[in-house]
Parts: sequence; structure tokens; C-alpha cells
Amino acid sequence: MALAMLSAVREYGLTIVSATSLMDAPFKCGLEQLGASVILVEDAIRTGNQEGRLSELQRVLYNNPSAFWPKQYDNPDNPAAYSRLAEAMVEKVGRVDCVVACVGSGGSLTGVIRYLRSLFPEVRAVAVDTNNSVLFGHRAGPRLLRGLGNSILPKNLDHTIIDDVHWVGQCKRSPQRESFTVVVRCSSAPPAAPLRLSVTGTLGCIRTKLSSRSCLIQAIVINRQSIPTTG
Repeated sequence: MALAMLSAVREYGLTIVSATSLMDAPFKCGLEQLGASVILVEDAIRTGNQEGRLSELQRVLYNNPSAFWPKQYDNPDNPAAYSRLAEAMVEKVGRVDCVVACVGSGGSLTGVIRYLRSLFPEVRAVAVDTNNSVLFGHRAGPRLLRGLGNSILPKNLDHTIIDDVHWVGQCKRSPQRESFTVVVRCSSAPPAAPLRLSVTGTLGCIRTKLSSRSCLIQAIVINRQSIPTTG
């Protein structure tokens, strides 16, 4: 939506390629009202159909040779841009011990961690993925959550910098609160020991259990979810 707004202000032509499983009618209508052209590829099995979307995008580029494609999955400028965000986080909270972030293109977590480790070499990187996402070894399948997970492996995602991976297993909307209750499992924890995080805004503190030890972590969460604490 932000890209559509910017394109409208600067009078750029904007074509957005997505999938039927990822964009509902009201959101599509909002983009089109801003002047964007929206192409939705079919996605009956609800995996995101990344390959189909990229194929359609190549068709658009072929028919519009002067068009610019930012290549958010493989463009090194994607993670590089997040160094400014990491710098702002350090100015806000000081020393950072751990970053917990949802992963889609890999740009945000990769970029933030690369910058922070230039200042704090011991900072931990915790990636949050969703079930049926290929980013950390699952097979592609139907995904219930948007904004994280992928059905292709982006070059922006640097697996070597990630210390822990957690998969979102259950999501429940609470009608009393504008938040979500999310249970995530640690890749190194037994199935009976789900990990829960308490998040206080985009820049805030997280209390959690990692590797059987309790700790208070200053972190950035590239996510809009609020999650209750246990332990």
C-alpha cells in the first residue's frame, strides 16, 4: 500500500503481481483506487504460488522493457537498507542482546543483524517462520499467516547469521484485544515446551526462555503481533 501511495504521488505507473490467496478484494480495490494495476495469479493450494507470480512478473517485464523491478528477494539493497533501522534501534534502546524477527524475503533480519554485529558481536538472531514455508527446510504448503514464510528461497536470507528458528504453529484472534495470541516452537526444544514471547511494540523488550534460561532481551520485532508471556 505504501508503494502504491508513493507511486500515486510521484505519478509512477505501478504493477503489482500477487496471488489470489494473498490479497483480498478490499485491499486489491484500495490499491487500484490509488492507480496501481493489480494482477493476481491463481493459488488454489494456498502456498503463495511464488513461482507463478515470478513467471507472470517476467511476462510483465517482457511487455514493458523500461519497467523497473526491485527484486526484493535477491536485491542486496534490501538488507542494506535495514542498517538505518538498526541504527535507530540502537539510538532508542542502547545495547541489543537479541533480535526476534519474522522472515519473508530475509531482508529485514539479515540487514539488522549484520549492522548490529558490527557493534555487538554476541547479539543473537532468532528467526520466526510459519509452517509450510521452505525458508528453513519445510516443504511448501498452505500458509495461514501473511507477512512471513515463503515458497521459494530468497538470496537475501543469510542462514549463517541465524542462531535459532521458531515456527508459528497456532494463531488465535482475541476479540477483547487488538492483538493476537501466537504459540511458537523452538527448533531445539521438545514439542511439549512451546516458546512464548511478550512483545511491547515495534521497539521494545521481550521476555522469553531460550535454551532453558530466562532472560530479558531488548530487541526489535518486525511484526505487529502482541504475544502473552509465560515463565
